Amino acid sequence: MPKRTITEISEAQEAMLPEYRQKWRSFAISTESIDEEKVKSVIKAAYLASDFSEPKILFYESPFAAIQEILAIDDFKTYLGKDISGKFSKRVSHHLLHGLRQQFEEVTYTKLQNKIHYPDFPHY
Repeated sequence: MPKRTITEISEAQEAMLPEYRQKWRSFAISTESIDEEKVKSVIKAAYLASDFSEPKILFYESPFAAIQEILAIDDFKTYLGKDISGKFSKRVSHHLLHGLRQQFEEVTYTKLQNKIHYPDFPHY
């Protein structure tokens, strides 16, 4: 098992959590156009880190346009797979999160995770 090197976060780092939380929330609700090349490079890097072959990456003008194309596929459920979100989560997200988690001492990781997900809850 790799040595866990991060045993605490500084007060300055902790003070930045609300700023980072807001930054990522704003990305989630943004309606701005994306930089397709940048998105492709990030997806490719994520799959490379997980040792899985990279997927075919498609872009659409809108979520509605994507849905229309998917529904036009005769057997779209088979085309997409039964649980594409679950597959991505297992193959990429969990792999990257596991690597990050291995760098933290367990208690520090849990405290940090709670402060990010539950900012209004008192953390001791």
